[in-house]
Amino acid sequence: MSGDLAARRVWKHLGLTLTNRVCNLPAKKHLNGMKKITIVSCVLLLIITACSTSKTAMHAQAVAEKYGKDEQIADTFLHRLQQENDLVLANAVEHTAWGHNITYRVIARKGGQWKGYNYKVLNAKGGQVQINETSVNASDCNSVLPFFEKEGIWKERTEGENKCGAVINDGSTWHLLLITPAKVLRSTWYEPAFYQQHCPDSTRQMFLDAFEKVKVVLGGSPAGVNN
Repeated sequence: MSGDLAARRVWKHLGLTLTNRVCNLPAKKHLNGMKKITIVSCVLLLIITACSTSKTAMHAQAVAEKYGKDEQIADTFLHRLQQENDLVLANAVEHTAWGHNITYRVIARKGGQWKGYNYKVLNAKGGQVQINETSVNASDCNSVLPFFEKEGIWKERTEGENKCGAVINDGSTWHLLLITPAKVLRSTWYEPAFYQQHCPDSTRQMFLDAFEKVKVVLGGSPAGVNN
């Protein structure tokens, strides 16, 4: 039996028990009893929600353990977040045509609490770093987890020849990162939004969906705009 199902059954049993007892009370006590049921129900709902979120986070961590590598993250700030948090989800856009600049969007989870960061690295090797901590909503961050759980994003693949004839030069490389204290999982596509329009691919679409979720949580613009 799953943890979620067991918790729901406990909640249902407790709710029925309390309801039966309250229904047999005098009017005044009946009102007080209903208040108690409401409080207990709210507490149980919070517990179930927390357990479900924790389970999802554990699944994401399990995916990282399965496909991730013991990688030394070159970016110093991202490496620090790896050391200080249980789970880090990030997207990045890397430009190399005119200088080597990288824009990161990151949400980091520690003990059930989330923090968000937008930052840029100018001239990536030892260049200037501009970091902005961003207020994030915990529920929104939790909603990102299922998108990063999809194993198809992280499996090794061969992009192969571009069969649809679409070409873009001097474009950017997009990255997704799923990071635990022990593992780093990375998926990379060159100009995925452009090529998805011309050469649809289900794995690339999963990548784009996860990329977009992080972006929106951190207050980014709609899909396909100023990535």
